Amino acid sequence: MAALSCSTRLPRVFLKGKLMKVIIQLPISMSYCSLNCHVVTKKEILADVRREFAKLDDALLLHCTPVELPVARKETAAVIRSIAKQHEISAAEFEKLAKSCSTELLKHNVFSYHPSSDTITLQSQAVATYVKETM
Repeated sequence: MAALSCSTRLPRVFLKGKLMKVIIQLPISMSYCSLNCHVVTKKEILADVRREFAKLDDALLLHCTPVELPVARKETAAVIRSIAKQHEISAAEFEKLAKSCSTELLKHNVFSYHPSSDTITLQSQAVATYVKETM
């Protein structure tokens, strides 16, 4: 999986084995060669996700007492396993699985809450891929 990312704050375009035509309108003042683009590899994307999980773990360290920390980590792993199997879980099930740290988990870019359906999913396809590869 490769993605095109530009320094001009353009959205990432993910290429899935086929050539995609990308049309970009540039302001007249920009030179045609001023775009500094590079290919973002799967490894770089998963490194970003790994950093998000590290931030989540740091937040658990700050939020929990030393006695609560192993329980919070087990609850987090249970939530991740459950979402990985079912692709989404209800907010009630999320609260049940993550009793001590549910609000802390939702503060980070790992999980996503959907109020219209009252469900919780993994934040992105990159997070889902990271979970699949590490668990």
